[in-house]
Amino acid sequence: MRIPPLPRQPTSGHADLRKSNHLDGILPMSLEWFDALPLDVRPIRLIRQYPRLVNLVASEWNNPPVAGTLLTDLLNGDRGGRDGFPAAVFRELRALHDHFYNGLSLND
Repeated sequence: MRIPPLPRQPTSGHADLRKSNHLDGILPMSLEWFDALPLDVRPIRLIRQYPRLVNLVASEWNNPPVAGTLLTDLLNGDRGGRDGFPAAVFRELRALHDHFYNGLSLND
């Protein structure tokens, strides 16, 4: 599935110097992970606005201790002093979190 990018917003200050800006695109394995998710759980806004986070979540998805901690930290606002996520992105993270933990209980 191809996700059309959102228009880039002008940046100010040191945002262009962040090391996370070196990879603004979605990795192929992240697209495979995205496509494998149920339609109602696919994080469309997250993939458009925070592709680096999608790459991180996708890479750790099959590592329950790391993925679980990552999703919980993202929901709890553990973003190193940065503002929280927009409401729509937060809802997608919550849906991913719930889907992840429901899948764990089915496999245990």
